[in-house]
Amino acid sequence: MNDYNNFDTPIELRKPREFSDVLNATFAFVRQESIGLGKALLNYAGPFVLLAAISSSLFQNYLYTNLQDSIYGITDYINLFSDNVMLTFFLIIFSVLSRVMIILTVFGYMQLYLERGAGNFTFEEVLPILKERLLEFLGASILLGLLLSAIMIVGGFLLVFLTKSAIFFGFIAGFGLFFLLIYLVVQWSLFFPAKAFENTDFTGSLSRTSFLVKDYWWNTFSVSIVIGIIVVVISYIFVIIQSVISGFSAFHALSDGGISSSQSMFSIVINTLSTFIVTLLSAITFVAYAFQYFNLVERKDGTSLKDRIYSINKEETYEDF
Repeated sequence: MNDYNNFDTPIELRKPREFSDVLNATFAFVRQESIGLGKALLNYAGPFVLLAAISSSLFQNYLYTNLQDSIYGITDYINLFSDNVMLTFFLIIFSVLSRVMIILTVFGYMQLYLERGAGNFTFEEVLPILKERLLEFLGASILLGLLLSAIMIVGGFLLVFLTKSAIFFGFIAGFGLFFLLIYLVVQWSLFFPAKAFENTDFTGSLSRTSFLVKDYWWNTFSVSIVIGIIVVVISYIFVIIQSVISGFSAFHALSDGGISSSQSMFSIVINTLSTFIVTLLSAITFVAYAFQYFNLVERKDGTSLKDRIYSINKEETYEDF
């Protein structure tokens, strides 16, 4: 019997859990720590998420405006991205930073929860962890992205080569590359929890996540898929609201013969707020990854059980004296 419905009961992180229990623990933790974790995310990851959201909204507005013009032959579609290199650059930089800050804030908060217990720390204590490990996590995130990109590029070249030889082989290679990427994404999904809680280097984190997920790939895949669907469904509430508002704005713009500067600014603000909220909601996914990490650590290493046995033996030793 669990205590997930009792907000006053601390949630044990290091514990083997079944699939449904991982999901229950995730949302119980989010509910219980909504204020503390929410403040940490808004204060530390929030500014980066906001900058990424603003860059994304400006970029979308830029594309929409120029695509509208391209219908009348004013703008060349091919040059849309190259015409605004700086905006594209800032969008990429702030998107990477916002993701890393969300990851590090979530795991930094959960590390304090693990070490001190519920209610025994403040969200401000996450800041020293962020300062100490931001560059480390940023570098690891970039390296992991480059590694996956390299695999995709090599696979893409192989796909083109095989397609030229025979369409059938290219078709098979395409499916193979697709499933390989899915396999690796799931296999490495616990890369950042391993790095956060065990302080491993890049190769150590890859080895650790591969070891933990081995024999539990389908379980980890199921957690990833279900939590992803739940987060997407929640996110779509805000996306639908944003789409309805943007749709009305676009309809009035067409009725008036074009998009005014005030309508354009209104659209940017709405898109920014929607992107900001949806991006922060991704923190739920990383909470789930943390619980899956602790689940597999306990199943494979039994760390919590070993600590309890050590504690009992230690107490018995003191009693003998």
